[in-house]
Amino acid sequence: MIKGEDPMDNRKKVIAIVVSLIALVVIAGGFFRFSGNRQIFDTTYRFEKAIISLPDGTVVFSR
Repeated sequence: MIKGEDPMDNRKKVIAIVVSLIALVVIAGGFFRFSGNRQIFDTTYRFEKAIISLPDGTVVFSR
């Protein structure tokens, strides 16, 4: 401890940092929870063929 330094100053800094981190986690959690897209990481799917059913009842096969 440096002479003349108040030991409560360090505690106040630590408490401020902890409170800030907790607030950041709560805000980020709320953002991801209430956003329409709940997917955080993108995933790409690749298909080699498709079977499509059209509204008139016909089925189209594609490669």
